[in-house]
Amino acid sequence: MTAVYREQWIFWAATNVFSIYLWWGESLQIQGKYLIYLINSLVGWYQWSKAAKQNTDLPN
Repeated sequence: MTAVYREQWIFWAATNVFSIYLWWGESLQIQGKYLIYLINSLVGWYQWSKAAKQNTDLPN
């Protein structure tokens, strides 16, 4: 099983922000896709943080 850490969600959020910046003014559809990815990564980070507080078996 792959080790998963809460910080990976932050990395993906930053990557998605950078991707939105790269596509700024070029393609609204691609920007929308990366915006959805950004929202997903922020929700994932929030849920992972919440679960980590409840379960000490999860890595931080």
